[in-house]
Amino acid sequence: MIAGRHIARAEAVPPCQAGFTLVELLIFIVVVAILAVALLAAFSSGLSGTVRPASITQAMQLAQERAELILAYKRMAPDYATFQADPDPCPGAPVCTTPGYTVTVTPADTSPTFGAGYMDITVSVTG
Repeated sequence: MIAGRHIARAEAVPPCQAGFTLVELLIFIVVVAILAVALLAAFSSGLSGTVRPASITQAMQLAQERAELILAYKRMAPDYATFQADPDPCPGAPVCTTPGYTVTVTPADTSPTFGAGYMDITVSVTG
């Protein structure tokens, strides 16, 4: 019996050797730090290609202004045929341009669908 207990104690792990060593902890910390730096670099490079909210607001404002100019031009046009020929009141005029942005007006005649006097106009802003 005494020999059996002695063997059992010899096979058991002493309490002072349970857990991780200092070298294992240091390796773990270094690996986690490297992964965190790689993840942070990937995240920050992904953000650099995104559009800033100020740019989106500026583009929306330019599109709205051009749409309002087109509506005012339609009201002032002597007839629908004159408006239909060129619905953009300022194609490329320096007064209507903003540095860094390009405004494109694309008309599509929808008279067959909705009747005379209707036109679908798309205003696109890039920049």
